[in-house]
Amino acid sequence: MPTERSPYSTYAMTEGEIVHKIKGHLKTWNLISTAYNYAIYILGFISISTSVFVAGFIGVKKEDSALLAVCPQILKICAIVSSISLTLLTAFNIVRKSNDTRKAWRILNTALLFYHSGKYSIDKLIEEYYRGEEVIGTVDFNFNSKQDDATGKVSFDNTDSKVKPEKKNKTRGNNR
Repeated sequence: MPTERSPYSTYAMTEGEIVHKIKGHLKTWNLISTAYNYAIYILGFISISTSVFVAGFIGVKKEDSALLAVCPQILKICAIVSSISLTLLTAFNIVRKSNDTRKAWRILNTALLFYHSGKYSIDKLIEEYYRGEEVIGTVDFNFNSKQDDATGKVSFDNTDSKVKPEKKNKTRGNNR
């Protein structure tokens, strides 16, 4: 008579193989989160430094700057680089993905500790692994700059793109 399995159970893996595989996922999630953090630091630094460089040349004529005289396209190049790095950070939600991956790592790491202390069964450990995978989710691409900060979801409200006329304050007479 077949025994009832957890919906998260794997096929014919032993408990030791499952734990080994989960430890491998822990290492991978840690590396992914660290890579996201480095991407945030590098892209953020590039974006800020190039935009400050461009801003420093506002109002400077080509004749007044040796750098602009030698490479007149440098400001356009820096502006493009700044824009690309900022777009990569925001379009792919790298900051949120980094946080989600680290959160999933914490969930699984804690579950593994509970498993080793005897407080979690192997089925509970597998459930926590699945929960971590759900937290990580998929790669998002946000092509709209307006996001809901709480959920990271993109808003497609087109009413903001129109300029709304200001209401004039009409006063009738002088109320003194």
